[in-house]
Amino acid sequence: VFSYWVDGDVPLSFTISTLSTLLAFGTIPLNLLIYSGSWTDEEFVIPYRSILIVVGITITPLVLGVGIRWKFSKAASIILKIGSIAGIILVALSLILLSLLYPFMYSASWKIYVAAVSYPYISFMFGYVVSTLFRMDNFQRRTVALETGMQNYAVCFAILESSFSAEKFSVMSIFPLLYGVNVLIAGIVFVGFYQILKKYGPEPIKTHTPNEARLQREIKDTQMTEAFLEVRVTDNEGKEEFCNT
Repeated sequence: VFSYWVDGDVPLSFTISTLSTLLAFGTIPLNLLIYSGSWTDEEFVIPYRSILIVVGITITPLVLGVGIRWKFSKAASIILKIGSIAGIILVALSLILLSLLYPFMYSASWKIYVAAVSYPYISFMFGYVVSTLFRMDNFQRRTVALETGMQNYAVCFAILESSFSAEKFSVMSIFPLLYGVNVLIAGIVFVGFYQILKKYGPEPIKTHTPNEARLQREIKDTQMTEAFLEVRVTDNEGKEEFCNT
């Protein structure tokens, strides 16, 4: 939803989400082994069922959406608008419910606040810089930045809930809960920042939506083809002139 709001590459967003969730079957146990071994001997419970549910929740609407877009393109446009509005409502409800159900998280120390607030923005920047180094289009950079910054804190929450007593859980869940609130706020800030740049920023930011980026690539390909043909014609007229061209 956030990728859609920033004119990002939504298929890429779905692909990254699905692959990272599937990889979680191996990477979560590995990370727990690396990072938790130094401070606890307790056995963590990996919520494989919850991870599978996340995969199902991701893939099922994707397949339905492709089918609807293929068979009923007009209906798909209407559903897209409804889905966008539903996304706004869900983000607002998530923020409200997290605050109402777990108010103890706001009693965290300032260090946890700094980590929870800064983490999404640092991740946004890291994702954008790396995708820039790989020379991806602007709309894909925005998508990678969001996918890097907005992590699935619910899986972390489920691991803690399944592995520890209620007393320990109330302490250990403070960071993922605060992160859950702040990552949604950070996503809203990201979307707002993009929309401001889109409206008032320089022209390259205004024009780099997915469709326009594809059009720019097609224009660039056409220009390269024309330049190649011009060089070949000049070459036939004389080598000296060809070198100058």
